[in-house]
Amino acid sequence: MDLFERLRAAGISASEATDIVQEHADVATGDIDVDRLTKAMEGVASSFGEAAPPSAVDAAVQEASDIVDAVTKGADALLVEQRTQYEALAKGMLALADEVRDLRSTMSSGTAELQKSLTAVADEPVARRSISAEYIPAPGEMNTDDGLGYNELLNKAINELKSTGSRDRAVELRKAVSMLESGFSVTHVSAQFGIN
Repeated sequence: MDLFERLRAAGISASEATDIVQEHADVATGDIDVDRLTKAMEGVASSFGEAAPPSAVDAAVQEASDIVDAVTKGADALLVEQRTQYEALAKGMLALADEVRDLRSTMSSGTAELQKSLTAVADEPVARRSISAEYIPAPGEMNTDDGLGYNELLNKAINELKSTGSRDRAVELRKAVSMLESGFSVTHVSAQFGIN
């Protein structure tokens, strides 16, 4: 099957197939322009430039090989370090899981024991207790040996403070009033400052 028949079989019209066959007639008949082909090949060769000497190519290959070796060694070292870290992390996680498991079992057994103790305490009868309280008077409610109470002693100290002319006695009476208001014993204040 020649070119024309193939083009027709591919669905190309007869006129187009004829034109294509005529364009390629030089190749088909073997009439090749050798000079034109040689120039084209020389152009391709010159576009690639001069060939590098074998020693330069070998040096570049060796340098690339050295770089690949260095990167490979570094990557291997990183992988070993990562693997070591992951193994340590895994061991830590396993130890932590064991601790959590122990804690859970301890808490569950402790909860059961606590429940038993509370049940035992709840089942015991509660003993009745009587509460008795005696009245304890506040410091201001106590009376002196003379029968003076808090209010009477406070009023006497304030009245004497207003009428005293002595500066030292006024200081003592102010201190007595402060002590009474602070909750000191009426008997103590009366005896210490001579208020009757």
